[in-house]
Amino acid sequence: MAALPAACRHQARGERRRPSQDRGWRIERQRPRHRGRRAQRAQPRRRHPAPHDFWVKIAYQGEPGAYSDEAVAALFPGADAVGYATFRLTFEALAIGAVDSAVLPVENSSAGIVQEVSDLLWELPDLRVIREHVQPVKHCLLGWPGPVERALSHPQALAQCSRYLHSRQIKPVAFHDTAGAARAVAEQRQPGTAAIASKAAAARYGLYVLAESIQDDSENRTRFVVVEKGTP
Repeated sequence: MAALPAACRHQARGERRRPSQDRGWRIERQRPRHRGRRAQRAQPRRRHPAPHDFWVKIAYQGEPGAYSDEAVAALFPGADAVGYATFRLTFEALAIGAVDSAVLPVENSSAGIVQEVSDLLWELPDLRVIREHVQPVKHCLLGWPGPVERALSHPQALAQCSRYLHSRQIKPVAFHDTAGAARAVAEQRQPGTAAIASKAAAARYGLYVLAESIQDDSENRTRFVVVEKGTP
């Protein structure tokens, strides 16, 4: 079991708090929705793997161009970033040693705790949180010129842009990943369908940026943690 940052404790009580920007942090436990096997309490230690270690593999949930992919690049420049379709697959890759560490979102200043990640951190044994990273998140509406009727994106991103979508009567459609939604829109070219993702995803998949900074909170931020297997 790896514990979550202190900010998640406020979210669990229904309070809204933006992730702090300071470098200091401490580990506190967040109660999940269901019971799971308990592991040793995580303890902070030196960052590992070191930055610029080009031979290390870092897992994240999503496809190239996802916000988690950007977080990996910020934390471990030059590392081999490996995307997985789901959070569970990301954790499993770490558990079997297919990757050295995983970078995972644990809470957002607008949408709150990423509950699935919180649950998996409690459920799976022998995990250690070794670092955290707060990243500004600016959502964009990506697609092709013309009226937009529906927007594909990860449920967290859709929640963070709910006011924008509601005011324009755009139907939110859940997708496994922000960058994956951008790729799907680029490949399918379906009229009236757009994606909510980053400007970097627009460049990667050749889409127009139809609107920028559409998130409800102008100071929208996501807190990521670096997780690795604990010492037996």
